[in-house]
Amino acid sequence: MGPDFPKLHLSSNKLEGPIPSVLSTASYLDLSYNKLSGSISFLCSSAAIYLGFLDLSRNNVSGQVPNCLTHLENLVMLDLSYNALSGKIPTTIGSIFRIETLKLRSNRFVGKLPSSMTNCTRLEVIDVGDNNLFGPMPEWLGLA
Repeated sequence: MGPDFPKLHLSSNKLEGPIPSVLSTASYLDLSYNKLSGSISFLCSSAAIYLGFLDLSRNNVSGQVPNCLTHLENLVMLDLSYNALSGKIPTTIGSIFRIETLKLRSNRFVGKLPSSMTNCTRLEVIDVGDNNLFGPMPEWLGLA
């Protein structure tokens, strides 16, 4: 048995400012519907390895998704919808093998869905609507 990490439900408040890196020690983190801003670099904390659920939807976080997702091995649900994230979806997203739900809707992502996402064999929900993605429909989605 691993250590007991907190489950933090902080949604639907008026929390603002950057996300403190200490929150990455949670196993469940719901910060949706707040006014948080800045980057999501707190995910690069080595403590984030126990994070299984992360909802940052409907905030004001911006910048690029960091390329350090490889240590989020327990992440099952990631919701970054309705923010101001930009750049490409990092290929390291393909190293989150346990992920089942990935929501990136209504951001400013560009480029193609990374082919590394074929490694996410448990992925059941992908929502990347309302971004600036382009290119052919990836065959690995099963829709081509």
